[in-house]
Amino acid sequence: MYNFDRSNKKPLGDQIEDRLMQYILNEPVNVGQRLPNEFELAGMFGVGREPVHM
Repeated sequence: MYNFDRSNKKPLGDQIEDRLMQYILNEPVNVGQRLPNEFELAGMFGVGREPVHM
């Protein structure tokens, strides 16, 4: 689970976008492989579904 800095002036959606990019770059994600769905991402990032809704 990730901890988001509430003092960060960047919107939560943008912070999640950054974390998702880190996930893609750091985890073994193969070409054509699906990313976790929005429910799984929300659980991973410890946020509600709305900020990760794509």
